[in-house]
Amino acid sequence: MLCPHCATELPDDANYCLHCGRAQGDGQAAPWAACEILCARQEGVLSTCRFWARAVGPQGVFCAGSSPAWVAEFPDAEDPQAWTAHRVLVQQLLAAGWRYAGRGWRWYNDRFRQENRAEDKTG
Repeated sequence: MLCPHCATELPDDANYCLHCGRAQGDGQAAPWAACEILCARQEGVLSTCRFWARAVGPQGVFCAGSSPAWVAEFPDAEDPQAWTAHRVLVQQLLAAGWRYAGRGWRWYNDRFRQENRAEDKTG
């Protein structure tokens, strides 16, 4: 089946989406939040790039962290600055209690999960 919220392919018996964390059918909030590393670019002759973690949880969509910016045409997997920025953001997420949950379709699209707790103040 497909998640009606983000169109991720899910097992037929899934209660929650493995990508966006939203409930499948019963309206309950997922017991965890999910985030994925994306790249933001400010266009110019050379672009200013920055990785950021788009998260979805009970409080809605929020930014779970961001990397230092660097100048490049695009986030190239061969660029040491891109890898350094990516590593900085991954370390921020891990330090904040996010757990690695797999890779997306681009080299930098790592995904993470975090159990929801009442005292969480993420974002």
